[in-house]
Amino acid sequence: MSVLLLLPLLGCGGQDEIVVTVLDASNKPVSGVEIRQVGRNQLLGTTDARGQAPISPAQGAGEIRIELHAASKDLDFENPYTLDEDAFRIGKLPIRARVHREEEETTASLRVTTEPEGAIIYFDGAVVGTTNTVLTDLSTGTVLIELKMDGMQVESYNRYLPAGQNELDVAMVPLAAATATLTVNSEPNGAAVSLNGKSTGELTPSTFTDLAPGEYTVRVTKKGYKAETTRVPLRAGRSGRVDLGPLASTRPAAPPRNVETSTDKHPPKPPVGNYSRKYSVSTVPGWAEVYVDGDSENRNVAGNFRITLKAGVHRFRVVKARDGVNVVLKYTVKPGDRNGKLLLDWKRHIVDARP
Repeated sequence: MSVLLLLPLLGCGGQDEIVVTVLDASNKPVSGVEIRQVGRNQLLGTTDARGQAPISPAQGAGEIRIELHAASKDLDFENPYTLDEDAFRIGKLPIRARVHREEEETTASLRVTTEPEGAIIYFDGAVVGTTNTVLTDLSTGTVLIELKMDGMQVESYNRYLPAGQNELDVAMVPLAAATATLTVNSEPNGAAVSLNGKSTGELTPSTFTDLAPGEYTVRVTKKGYKAETTRVPLRAGRSGRVDLGPLASTRPAAPPRNVETSTDKHPPKPPVGNYSRKYSVSTVPGWAEVYVDGDSENRNVAGNFRITLKAGVHRFRVVKARDGVNVVLKYTVKPGDRNGKLLLDWKRHIVDARP
């Protein structure tokens, strides 16, 4: 939640009074915010029930700066703020403040939905309810979730439950289902596909049906590129998907071009490679393993993680073995990127980037 501080100038001519109005993200007033003038430690005013406080800062040589201090520790301001000539001439000075600390949730909730409805939910072997329902006041951490229903295969998930809301949406599979489906993609297309060491004669993108359940070794090869191999479990009645790529080229890299010294009086901009930004990363619609830029370490142990990425294209391999998911999602970091949260949506095969 962000807080917006508005400083509209009231009056004109020789009046120097400014009314400070503090509003939260829902446009509700925030009371009890003290406004002090920097250098004088002078209390200019405190916002009332309407979130307003008229102030008349003392003017003299130098800048007029103010600081805001909230009664609630949850609010934080980017102090100090400068009231320059433009602020008095234009009559307002919009300033963006922020929430310093929100109340932390200590328990988890889980909405379990199935198609069809009515499956019995087991947590670590104990019955906790039936779908479709919302389970509340759950302890955070890893739990074994099992869904059982007459005539359907048992669904089981080792799921990490972080604090807050969680979702689990499952399509139950009839016991009669005996085969599985696998889709294999690569970048670029046209790579030869082998399953369990045997050539299929197919090129990516390819979909294989009527496969026996079990774990498959998937390998793609293409002239001019390094081969890629991964393993994916397939369950009866389920569809698996593997995205292998971008494939690494075996062609030698082009020699670097000569770089001329700039004669511009302005210093050159730093190279793109020097830019980096920290992101919070999590997976949706549920927990999955995440491997970044070819690393062998699963970064998503606790349900979300933070990582600093340099400018350029980055690969997130998302693996959810239980559902036969093994996909690569790409995100390009550009200088000045305002996003700070990346949601790796393995179901829609996109990276949902948010501020």
